[in-house]
Amino acid sequence: MAEPVPAGEARLRLFNFMRRGGPIATRTTDRLEPGAPPGAVPVLRPPGEAEPWFRTLAETTATAIFVYRDTFLYVNQACEELTGYSSAELLGMPLGRLVHPDFRDEVAERVQARLRGEDVPRQYQTRIVRKDGEARWIDLYGGLVLMDGEPAGMARSSAEE
Repeated sequence: MAEPVPAGEARLRLFNFMRRGGPIATRTTDRLEPGAPPGAVPVLRPPGEAEPWFRTLAETTATAIFVYRDTFLYVNQACEELTGYSSAELLGMPLGRLVHPDFRDEVAERVQARLRGEDVPRQYQTRIVRKDGEARWIDLYGGLVLMDGEPAGMARSSAEE
């Protein structure tokens, strides 16, 4: 029997389909267990690696995609192009470092509220400061996902033309 999920936590159930000689496939359920944060969606991927189709999609789109908590956990190539930073520089960088000083407090409040599962606007505009010092307006579209069993924010962004 599965352990009960404490309030405020969510888990995906992982199933291994076995045959003699070892597992033939790993699959997760597409539903969250009770206690998931409001607005969370499951991340359907084998532990430790993204689904190949997602990796191809994320790395070939012109839209910046990133996953975060207090720092960046995942960035795609378009995010590197938008910010001027390499993925090695972005991963682990605090989000606030990219946000224009005039918008840092507002963005920090929205990030924390989203991670708590509160209802915050899914789309808004803000300014970032690129590595080269250029201030740029961007459109952000955010949501909440589970990454390694914990809530994380996910956003896509593009520079305003």
